[in-house]
Amino acid sequence: MLVICPHQDDAFISLGGFLVGCHSRGEKIRIVDIFSLSSFTKQGFGDMRAITRTRKEEEKRACAMVGVVPVFLDFKESVLRGYHMEDDVLTYPSEFDPSIDKDTPAEVAERLALMVKEDPKEPVLAPLAVGDHVDHVVARMAVERLIEAGSIETVVFYEDLPYASSSPVPEDIITRYALEPVLFTIDLQKKISFVEIYSSQPVHEWLDRIVSASKKYTNDDVSHERLWAGKGSGWR
Repeated sequence: MLVICPHQDDAFISLGGFLVGCHSRGEKIRIVDIFSLSSFTKQGFGDMRAITRTRKEEEKRACAMVGVVPVFLDFKESVLRGYHMEDDVLTYPSEFDPSIDKDTPAEVAERLALMVKEDPKEPVLAPLAVGDHVDHVVARMAVERLIEAGSIETVVFYEDLPYASSSPVPEDIITRYALEPVLFTIDLQKKISFVEIYSSQPVHEWLDRIVSASKKYTNDDVSHERLWAGKGSGWR
């Protein structure tokens, strides 16, 4: 499967439990990070080169544990493209600005298309952009371009954490692609061990939200991650 991620930590924050399960079953996983040029850490903003290097090293460490070498597309994250972000870990650009990103979805789609062509039958996992973080929205828009072009045979959307702990899924996307939820039981402690690898980021401020999200889908104490697949697709 090809997992499309806005940033270096999104795969394991949103899908860590699912990916660990896939790896344990010997399934092939590819991870691509779109906006991998970064200037933000839990200490605030800093030097892009140094922070990007740190974040890529964190991603490589986590990915190596599931047998993956991540691909970095090296687009600039939102604040480096001209969006404003408060120096606050819970505040992020959430309104798509065409004056900044008029061509970005098409440029991202062009790069992703090259990866999809390597295995056209490979399922593609893409962000729903829950919470409307603009980088997640652009990533989803790029994937939608590939869907419209008929380049992707199977697409499955995942819920973006930590935002999905408190924000609803985008009903327009659920309706547009006739999606239905698919729940996966996960090892929450194992997932947390992956999330903690990203120590340059404020992950400890997100952990409560990640844990609460894993418990919200059922009435028992079992932890889950929720993905969305096309109705009748038979995926999983």
